[in-house]
Amino acid sequence: MDFARSKFACFGIVTLLVFAVAHPVAAASGPIGRLLEPEGDIEYSRDGSRWKRVTRTKYVFAGYKVRTGGDGRGTFVNQLSGLSRVIGPDSSVEVSSDGLAFTKGAQTDPFTNEATVFDGIANKFAKAQRYTMLRRPAIKCSNEVKTARSVSLSSSHPDLVWNIACPGTTYRLTIDGKIVELGGLAEADMVRFKVSGVSEGAHTYKLETINDGMVVYSPSRDSRFHWLSQAQETEIKKTLADYDDDVFAQAGILESVGLLVAVMDSYSRYFLEEFDDNDMRPLLVRSYSRLGLTELQKKEAKIFRDFPNSSTP
Repeated sequence: MDFARSKFACFGIVTLLVFAVAHPVAAASGPIGRLLEPEGDIEYSRDGSRWKRVTRTKYVFAGYKVRTGGDGRGTFVNQLSGLSRVIGPDSSVEVSSDGLAFTKGAQTDPFTNEATVFDGIANKFAKAQRYTMLRRPAIKCSNEVKTARSVSLSSSHPDLVWNIACPGTTYRLTIDGKIVELGGLAEADMVRFKVSGVSEGAHTYKLETINDGMVVYSPSRDSRFHWLSQAQETEIKKTLADYDDDVFAQAGILESVGLLVAVMDSYSRYFLEEFDDNDMRPLLVRSYSRLGLTELQKKEAKIFRDFPNSSTP
């Protein structure tokens, strides 16, 4: 992959990935657009009663409301048309299915510029509903621990992750034929293992679980990871810096090169800070699913479905 693409071309890829998931209540079509470059007193509301300040790039859905104070302003980018519009001071707007409707404040003519255009992103949000509609019965524990079939790792993002097995179980991780016995690695919600000492390029790995000296689960085939070069990492970091206030755009960049654990970590940190941004939560749910973290997937799917004012299935 050529990591030195222009910002405009890269953003087209990023937004295609970002707009892969949606909240069926806000709109099956997903976000109508983004609020960029917020300044001063600018707030949004999902229902018109609870308001929250916008301090960084914010994705907005049909039905959202936005208001600004005397020093507030921002730029709205319509993902359907690719056109931008300034929301100036002392304004109130409603997000409709096709853009903005001003109820107060001066309207500006739509405009385009390279930094904000969406590059004709198709609407694919409805597909994410399958990640949030889990109906599996609760189980106490399982030694059948899944891993991602294919991921990328790097010196900055070296972790493999998997579900915690039943108490007393240890793990046998085999990387390129070399076996490591693991135990006591469990964090709060998952197991992490930092890979080190491998060369650039493709590698195979397999995770087995062991109880009382016996292998109780072994996958039918090996998984793979690709270790990125330092040059690739440098280019990725440069691209990420262009979207330093947009977690979802950054996650799209990471996902495009297979850094799925880094994507999950990025979303997890974001929703710890922005718990109320439930309409974007399916992205986190999907990231857990892609890594085989089914317990965390179920946990976040329940939060998504049970969120106040949500009528998701």
